[in-house]
Amino acid sequence: MATIHLIAGTEGAKRNVVLIHGLGGHYRKTWTAGMDKRQFWPEWLQQDDPDLRIWAVEYETSLLTWLQPDMGLKDRAQNIFKLLLLQNDITRGEVIFIGHSQGGLLIKQIIRLACDRKDEPEVSVLLNSITAVAFLGTPHQGSDVSSLGNSLPARLLAFACLGGRPSAMTAYLYRNNPDLRELNVWYRNWDRTFTGKRLVLGESRKVYGLAKIVKPDSADPGIQAEMVMVDADHNGICKPDSRQNEVYQHVLNFVKSAKITPQHFWLMKHFGSQVSGWRGYQNWSGATQDVDGRYIIDDKVKFSDASIDAGRKITAEEMLDSLRQKLAVPGAVLRLVGLSGVGKTRFVQALFETNIGRAALSPDTVFYTDAGGQAFPAPDVLLEKLKSTAQEAVVVVDNCAPALHNSLNSVLNADPGPARSRLLTVEYDVRDDIPDNTDVISMEAGSGELIEALISGYFPDISQASRSTIAEFSGGNARVALALAATIGRGENISRLRSSELFSRLFNQRHDTSPELMQAGSLLSIVYSFRFANGDGYSEELTDLACIAHLHHDRLYACAREIQRRGLAQVRGDWMAILPHPIANGLAQRALEDIPATQILSVLAPDKNERLFRSFTRRLGYLSDSQEAAAMAGKMLASDGIFDRMLAQGKDHYTETFSLIANVAPVAQDQTLEFITRTGDLEPDGWFFTRDNLAFTVITRLLRSLAYEARYFEQCVWLLCRFAENEKTNKNNASSTDLLCTLFHIHLSGTHAPLAIRLNIIETLLLEQRTGLALRLLNSLLKTSHFTSFQGFDFGAQVRDFGYLPQTRNDYEGWFCRVLDFLIATYTRHPELSRDTCGIVHSWFRSLWKIKPAQPLLVTLIKMLVGTPGDEALWTTIKQAIHFDAEKQTEAERETLQQLEQLTRPDTLAQKLNIFIFSQQQSFYGLGEKDVDGENHTSGYDVALREAATLGRNVASCSPDLRDSIICRSLLEDSEYRQMMEFSTALGEEISDPHDFCKKLNPQVARLGADNIKNVFLCGALRGVYRQAPALCHAVLDAWMHMPEMEKHFAVIQAHIPMDANSIERVMCHLEDPGKDVSGYRILTSGMRHAMIPDSSLIELLQLMWRHHNGPSTAFDILSMRVHDDGRDGYVCSEPLLELARGWICAIIYGHPVPTSDIPTDNISAIAKRAFQACSAEQARDLLAAIVRSSERYTLHDYDFTEVLGLICHYQPQVILDRLCPAPGVIDEAFHDVVSQRSYSKAQPLTVLPLAVTMAWCQQDPRTRYPCLATLISPYEKSGEHLVWTALANALIAGAPSPEPVLSGLMHNVSADDDLGSRAVCAEDKLALLAELRNSGNPELALAASRIMGEVQERFDRDQQRSARLNRRDSERFEY
Repeated sequence: MATIHLIAGTEGAKRNVVLIHGLGGHYRKTWTAGMDKRQFWPEWLQQDDPDLRIWAVEYETSLLTWLQPDMGLKDRAQNIFKLLLLQNDITRGEVIFIGHSQGGLLIKQIIRLACDRKDEPEVSVLLNSITAVAFLGTPHQGSDVSSLGNSLPARLLAFACLGGRPSAMTAYLYRNNPDLRELNVWYRNWDRTFTGKRLVLGESRKVYGLAKIVKPDSADPGIQAEMVMVDADHNGICKPDSRQNEVYQHVLNFVKSAKITPQHFWLMKHFGSQVSGWRGYQNWSGATQDVDGRYIIDDKVKFSDASIDAGRKITAEEMLDSLRQKLAVPGAVLRLVGLSGVGKTRFVQALFETNIGRAALSPDTVFYTDAGGQAFPAPDVLLEKLKSTAQEAVVVVDNCAPALHNSLNSVLNADPGPARSRLLTVEYDVRDDIPDNTDVISMEAGSGELIEALISGYFPDISQASRSTIAEFSGGNARVALALAATIGRGENISRLRSSELFSRLFNQRHDTSPELMQAGSLLSIVYSFRFANGDGYSEELTDLACIAHLHHDRLYACAREIQRRGLAQVRGDWMAILPHPIANGLAQRALEDIPATQILSVLAPDKNERLFRSFTRRLGYLSDSQEAAAMAGKMLASDGIFDRMLAQGKDHYTETFSLIANVAPVAQDQTLEFITRTGDLEPDGWFFTRDNLAFTVITRLLRSLAYEARYFEQCVWLLCRFAENEKTNKNNASSTDLLCTLFHIHLSGTHAPLAIRLNIIETLLLEQRTGLALRLLNSLLKTSHFTSFQGFDFGAQVRDFGYLPQTRNDYEGWFCRVLDFLIATYTRHPELSRDTCGIVHSWFRSLWKIKPAQPLLVTLIKMLVGTPGDEALWTTIKQAIHFDAEKQTEAERETLQQLEQLTRPDTLAQKLNIFIFSQQQSFYGLGEKDVDGENHTSGYDVALREAATLGRNVASCSPDLRDSIICRSLLEDSEYRQMMEFSTALGEEISDPHDFCKKLNPQVARLGADNIKNVFLCGALRGVYRQAPALCHAVLDAWMHMPEMEKHFAVIQAHIPMDANSIERVMCHLEDPGKDVSGYRILTSGMRHAMIPDSSLIELLQLMWRHHNGPSTAFDILSMRVHDDGRDGYVCSEPLLELARGWICAIIYGHPVPTSDIPTDNISAIAKRAFQACSAEQARDLLAAIVRSSERYTLHDYDFTEVLGLICHYQPQVILDRLCPAPGVIDEAFHDVVSQRSYSKAQPLTVLPLAVTMAWCQQDPRTRYPCLATLISPYEKSGEHLVWTALANALIAGAPSPEPVLSGLMHNVSADDDLGSRAVCAEDKLALLAELRNSGNPELALAASRIMGEVQERFDRDQQRSARLNRRDSERFEY
């Protein structure tokens, strides 16, 4: 039975931590502090947060069970779940679950049970109370240790020695248990909607140094929280030994961060976890605040209270106090109105802030939402619930329309009974009408978001029709709307004015008509943006634009400024753009009508002003209704036009040219397609349609955009087919084939081409025997989910959707049924495509089977395919559908699936071989086996491996001719590695006459050609032969070693054979002949294959291997793995092996005998850290010399040996120091340079030098050594929230004969920003370090600190100014 114990906390606490231990655990002992069995560490949580109560669940659990039955995980979760429902003390407050090991699985199952019964009130209360979930070492995917314990030998051993068997709990935890996977998939989906906190801790250490109980990939459930690896084993991960222990700190931080506002918890209790859009007090406005968070009072912002005197203006601070008094009254209703952007929301925040004004409202009472979002519950529903529960609250509804305000007002003031809540709505509505029972507060300012509300506020006499016209014309631009609205007289209606007349009003506003200004606006609009100034002078771009219309740049500049003043242009630094686009496009159209194209292009030619020309093409692309724009683009695209001339400059101009063509293509689609076709046909050898054409991405994406309209679809597709057919299969980055396939998707295709056109293209491809591409496109037509787009769908100014989208269920189903009919017809005409057709069925069967009208077609197709080449894919396809989807099917559908499974089930040896050996499948989900309790106990993949081994044994005993044909196929065909290894190993192990078997291998290999065979079969077969006849295996390998044709495969095959004495001798013999590619021996690094080789032999092998092709990298891989295994299972690297490693590392760093680039630097670092650990002084000197020489020759990155230098600093500090300053007054500049280049990084190795040794060394030559060392160490480190001097830095400052050179050195490489925090905070903290010294009381030190502080501040300011300039340069432009 289970029990829940209250361990700590008082009755008034509102938050409950519920602890659930794991397998073999105890409700108290699991949670003890380290080795102290008396200390229950979760009590610390309650001490650190008195608002907590700590509960621990006790339940019976053990690794083994004897005769009596025991509970499995699901039953135990049900048991604890029911017990929790009875604990009102827990469910009335927040619930924080913390589970160790299996306890985490119980938590997930408990939550699942609650979700299944969430309609029950008491269950809903529990589910809605969960605010946080923590997993400590939880095996979400099971445990390898449990898998081992579930094996048959382990079960027999447990029964024989202990009289028991693994308990149901233990048995449930085996690795990759499908039930665990399914539970985790469910939990991931639940977690996506869970709004609480999450903590996932993983163990990084082995229990007793033997094994990790829960490996990282199993400990990570794949939820929104990132797993944190802690320095603990499976037992220690729930036993922090002190409050400073990282486990406790993570849990404490998790529990603290899980605290939610009273408002949020109230919402969860009454509306569930799906609550959204409501917030307690926080930065609702998202506005920037000053340093201390205080609300900034702006004297320019004035308020008026219509309920008192609308004409009286008061300050923000006065209004804060007034509103607080009003909202202190239950049932109060207020409305704050003002133009958008004046700071209304930030002002409302200030009502709850204690650092301004008097009697701030309680932050715990406010419920805030933005009515522009989708809040749940709706504001009126929330108010009703608040009123019915007599909950005290202030409800703030931002962007609240008048109608919603009136509705909320009605709810709050409706009977029965008075409300304890208050209502404050915020809106940009500035009308004079005052809602009933509402105090309306007006906040003044000069900008707004919604155009009609703005106009209504500033110009209340403008009619609704005129407001709508202005809003439409302005394109959502407030500046334009206000400027245009200002031109309208009282009672005037502009709703019927043409755009040209509105343009005139907008430009002239209340000024006289200005043809010059209109001309300037038109001229400036023919480019997307332009640089109108350059510092204090005019820009060349403005001068060029002026030349087009023969204007003086002075006048054009003045007109540009006037246009800006009238709100028709935006300025960013020296850059200007006429905006919004509807205005700019209209003005550009006027320019094209008034100025000859030749005159425009004579100035905006690409060879004269490339950026302006690019900007001009971009503007042209927005003029989709302009005949002049289309004509000009057509002229550019014509034969021997601008774009042809640009391409003639060379292939390196293709990308830029086609980017410009993509700009103008929206207004000249026919000409663009003709240009691409013409250019492609003129290029020799089809180069244009290959990846050698660097513009292929731009061109293919342009073709996809052009294919939007059905009339262009076929031409675009045929051009894309030429790109696709020239593309290698492994080119996945920006693949033109994948892009082409998206045009055949049912969703996000980016085209409205009918399905019939798409099918016709596939039919044509088949007739032209372009089968591969045809099948790819046919497969794309059947894609049902996970659609993505290679690019956006915008195309100039044209408004586009995502392409064809079925409007009804019938449309959706009809698409797939038509494609399946086409597939059936295609297979009927082309039976040779059976293997490909089976592959298509395999890809989409499960998703297509869910479309009921498609089911008969699928049955027909499968029946046609049974017995044809490739039908091996059908059985596993049906099995997967049954495994994953059967429970969701009707009885008739399940019966049909079972009939298909029987129909496709493999009966013959050949069929089984096709499925389990030659199919290259890696997922066999449908083959998983269940025990008597219906639990999955063997994964489908493991069943497939077992079947592969069985097939190997069967083939071993079949007729010689049949066996030889299967072996021949195994040597030639691709296969999945592990399945072929299981098959061939079993075959070699069970063959009755291994001598005859091996004898036949040579002629088979010779007949097939050694260059053509796959060596996986040979690796497994000889490994199997070794198991029954080791001497025979060695004899075969001895022979193959001397066969030139087997050289390609020999190393790989040999590496699969146990490395006994014979194997070692053979490898040494093999390596005696120079010039071999020895990369095949790299497989010795996997599966501990190298472990059988003694160190003495390994040294000899590696030395022999070194001189061969790929020898250094292969040898280093093997050596790296050997060093990695140091300390495992009692193995310790011998000194001769470490000596070899040290010699190699120094030689490699020197760049001899191989370039460093041939060796992975992470391998070098890993080996060096072990090889130079506790090294001698002489060895340390050799390494330092190598590093310096490497730096001089640029054979190794300086940062690669930071950790190694740190080791030498620890073990041989004197060597480091003496190398740095070998004699009084002397600095080794080469070594200083090597180390100083690390001073810009976080890890500066000399910082760890032992203090006593270092200070004694400095005192020998203080004037040289103190300042020298100061430039090479980390001067500061993080302590809490601030920086402090490092111990070595403090010692250098205190011990130096003159502090200023030391301080200068320490601050030499310090910058204002790094990874320690924001730029401002970092700069302030670093300057604060110097300020401490300035106030130290030591006059010399204070003076030095003051000087250095000024220098550092100046450097920080320069850096900030430079950074600001760069940011402006990048952000001011409208385009690039």
